[in-house]
Amino acid sequence: MKFLSFLKIRLYTLPGRIRFTKRQGAITLLSLFISFVFCTLGMSMMLMSQIYLKISAYKKNAVLLNYATENGIKLGYSFLLNRISEQPTHFVISDLDMEILMDDTLQGGTRIIEQLVGMEIPLYKTSSWQGMSWQSHTDWILDQMEIEENFFQSNFTVSIESEGTIQNFKPIRYSSLDLEMGVFSGYIPLAKFSFLLDQDLTTEQKSDFVALNPVEFMPSGENKLPPQISFF
Repeated sequence: MKFLSFLKIRLYTLPGRIRFTKRQGAITLLSLFISFVFCTLGMSMMLMSQIYLKISAYKKNAVLLNYATENGIKLGYSFLLNRISEQPTHFVISDLDMEILMDDTLQGGTRIIEQLVGMEIPLYKTSSWQGMSWQSHTDWILDQMEIEENFFQSNFTVSIESEGTIQNFKPIRYSSLDLEMGVFSGYIPLAKFSFLLDQDLTTEQKSDFVALNPVEFMPSGENKLPPQISFF
């Protein structure tokens, strides 16, 4: 009688020789990647903040530049009005003076304007306030000239140019304002005068005339200078 038998062999490995496979570096790479992402986001936010601050500062300075250059125009305009208002409305000149002024005007000179404003031209004015500064430059350019038998008329373009700057800010803003000005010289017809008193008066008579004869001048929308009575 035969019996089936099997030989079972079991393999054993000594504990000291067991090798375990480890995943090295996976967690380290993930940490570095996350750190890189957050650093990039942080630097991007800082960069965007700086860009926003620079844009905001530029907009603010641009607005201040507009104010500065506008103040320059106002400064030049008010100074011009004050200079003309302080001068007499009419000047008495001789025939020789009229010829000299006419020749000078024909050659592009401005002696007739200098006599009207009482100082040399161009006119310069500067001012500043809290880091802003502005300056104005006022000049006259002859447009046309009409010469009659006993007088001549000169029409000028008054150009007021302004320059505005801000402390520690390089850009400069420019603005300009153009005005028109007409000057009569010579034996001017009465039609060119709004009011004329052809009589020699003493100082007391002049004061009494103004007090006893109130004259109401109608303001003009085109002429910004206030009308006044002048005695010669």
